[in-house]
Amino acid sequence: MQFIIGFLASFFGRLFAWFGRFLLAFLSPLVIPIVKGFAKLTSNLTVVLVMFTVIGGFIAAFIATLTALGSAVVSFVPSEYVSVARMFVPDNLATCISIVAAAKFYQIILLWKIKVVEILAAAK
Repeated sequence: MQFIIGFLASFFGRLFAWFGRFLLAFLSPLVIPIVKGFAKLTSNLTVVLVMFTVIGGFIAAFIATLTALGSAVVSFVPSEYVSVARMFVPDNLATCISIVAAAKFYQIILLWKIKVVEILAAAK
């Protein structure tokens, strides 16, 4: 049992680390041209609203992916293992994940805010 838990912990840790790097590398080059195009066509308020919408969409897609992955794992893992695994999950796991997601969301907003300000300063 310890081997399975250790394997799954390292597997999912590496998977999500790789997935996060892949998404960042794939989507980051697309952000600047899109924001620059909107900056030329619309006002600053619209750019900020679009930025929040895009970040919210990324977070919603990430949550949907994790939910689908979790339901897939629960569907093919025997219920005894799920019961044992639930014993090791804290009661406030949802709160902890929400705090970490909110901190990451705030970090993304600050990084994009800097990029948008640089783009708007270069456009003038």
